[in-house]
This record gives sequence, C-alpha cells and structure tokens, in this order.
Amino acid sequence: MLLKHNAVSTTGSAAGRPPADAPAARYRMRARFIKRGDLKFISHLDMCRTMIRAIRRAGLPINYSQGFHPHPKLAFTAALPVGTESRAEYLDMELAELLPAEEITERLNRVLPTQLQIAAVMPIPLNFRSLSQTGDIFGYRIGIPCYADGKQSPDELLSAPQAAQAAHIRNFMAQSSIMLERADRQVNIRPVILKLELVQLEAKQL
Repeated sequence: MLLKHNAVSTTGSAAGRPPADAPAARYRMRARFIKRGDLKFISHLDMCRTMIRAIRRAGLPINYSQGFHPHPKLAFTAALPVGTESRAEYLDMELAELLPAEEITERLNRVLPTQLQIAAVMPIPLNFRSLSQTGDIFGYRIGIPCYADGKQSPDELLSAPQAAQAAHIRNFMAQSSIMLERADRQVNIRPVILKLELVQLEAKQL
C-alpha cells in the first residue's frame, strides 16, 4: 500500500562538543536504514538519539550548526507510527570529510544495534532536495496470516478466487471517501492512498 504523508525533518540534539572552528569542507551523505524487531517499539525521537550516538561512537566527522547551541547536521524522514518496522527510512548527514560509502556503512553498523542497521549510503550534492521535500510517499506492507497445508485463510479476501480479489481492491480504490475514526473527529484517508495490491509472500519475506 502506498500512502502520501506530509514529511518532516528532525534534527537531533548536540552529540558532544563540536570543534571551535566550523569546518570549511561540506559533504552530504544519504543513508537508508532498516528498523525491525523490538526496536520498532522505540519512538522516533529515541531512534534519532540512537543514530546521533552511533555517529559519535563511529567517529564520523559530522558538521555542526553555528550558534550558542550547535547541533549535528542531520535530517530524518517523517516519523513512523510506533510498532511499525521499516526497510527504507532515510537519514541525511553533512560531513567535514568525504568518506567512502562502504566505510560509513561499516563503521555505523559496528556500533548500532543489530535491529537498527544501515542498508546503504550514497553521496548527494549539497543543493540536492532535502528529505522533507522528497519523502512524502511511503509504502506499507501489512501481513495477513494464512493457514498452511492447503487450508484456506479465514479472511474473506484471501480465501476468494483471484478475480474476486482484484474486484475487491478495485471497489475499495473506487470509493471517494474512506472515513477513519479519530478520538475527536472523522478523517477521510482515501486521498492519500495511491496504490493497493495483494501479494502472496513467504513468511521470511514479511
């Protein structure tokens, strides 16, 4: 399922004292990271703090903002709901030294928890669009359990023939409004659902 979000950037708090003089060199790196297992239950803020500590422990030459309260120059994609695993969250960092992507990945993964790992790193231009300008579409995978040994799933959609499954999805996407109950109001979530499909996966792919 693809949903459109209003993305926001999060800048972490200062992780140690920056050097007295701001470094002249500036290199932007974009990292994709994976969060799974028990770490899906930590808040976005705690995840940001974990990344900041990892960058410090890995000895990466991070640049800092100016002023009385310098912050490491980092930005994250929008916060996911607590309890949601991720395979493609992103982090932008500005370094004072250009390091190979493989070295950054290895140094960070060495100090990060095994359930929070860097999957890939790539350099991007300084004037490249920020994550808050690009990260407004998210793909969600929702696991629906099925019985093994040829038994049908109790779920109506999964137990229906393939043609009927497609019809269910077409009817769902044809609706102009899908109302979601909030604590104090109803919200129409249909405009932000861009795509919906049903796929059969092995348990290890969920």
